[in-house]
Amino acid sequence: MSKEKVKQNKRLFEVERRRDYFNLAVLIFTVGSIFGTLYEQIFMLICIYLDNGKLIWLPRAGLVYGPLSPIYGTGALLIFLLICRWRSKKWYDYFVYGFFIGGVLEYIMAVAQEKIFGTRSWDYSDKPLNIGGKTTVPYMFVWGALFLLFIYVIFPLLLKIYRKIPHKIGDIFFKILAIFLIFDIIISCVAVYRQNLRRHGIEPRNFIERYCDTRFTDEFLHTIYENAVPVENK
Repeated sequence: MSKEKVKQNKRLFEVERRRDYFNLAVLIFTVGSIFGTLYEQIFMLICIYLDNGKLIWLPRAGLVYGPLSPIYGTGALLIFLLICRWRSKKWYDYFVYGFFIGGVLEYIMAVAQEKIFGTRSWDYSDKPLNIGGKTTVPYMFVWGALFLLFIYVIFPLLLKIYRKIPHKIGDIFFKILAIFLIFDIIISCVAVYRQNLRRHGIEPRNFIERYCDTRFTDEFLHTIYENAVPVENK
């Protein structure tokens, strides 16, 4: 990498106000979550078409409201936080970081989903070089590539767009968006956790659980988490 490119990379996330870092974090988490959902849907569309010649658009969202996949949003947010500190690294350093960070994140998310919600949304047990079925080395290379895509393409574009938003409008908008995301994550976790309790025959114990049984039925959640398979925790 030339000295000029390194300098450009160093300036990549320099902003005017400390508040901008919060706003950018919210923006990046949201874009990363949407990107991840679309990426998986397109990937599955291609795989199914190559397998049986059918075009099927499968749901791959991770939250009950909106096309959001928080595992990708979290990955994008981690990249943003790390790149603010490691601005002058070489491209292959970033690839290695993405390789390991993506693999560890995917593994942790898979374990957490099984332990807390009693379901599994992905299983690499039949894939080569898999790690406990939770992630796999070939897919970790994909994480590394996505890391580079976000750093050199998506992040600069988002920063360019963000700088065109007036401060007052942006501050209000991203605060509202952050509140929505927090609500969406909490209600999604509660809904899926309650589904796991229903699966084990546990009756609702409070208003929130009764609301989940009425609003977030098994049929409704299946339309969102179609690939989530119940597992028995040991």
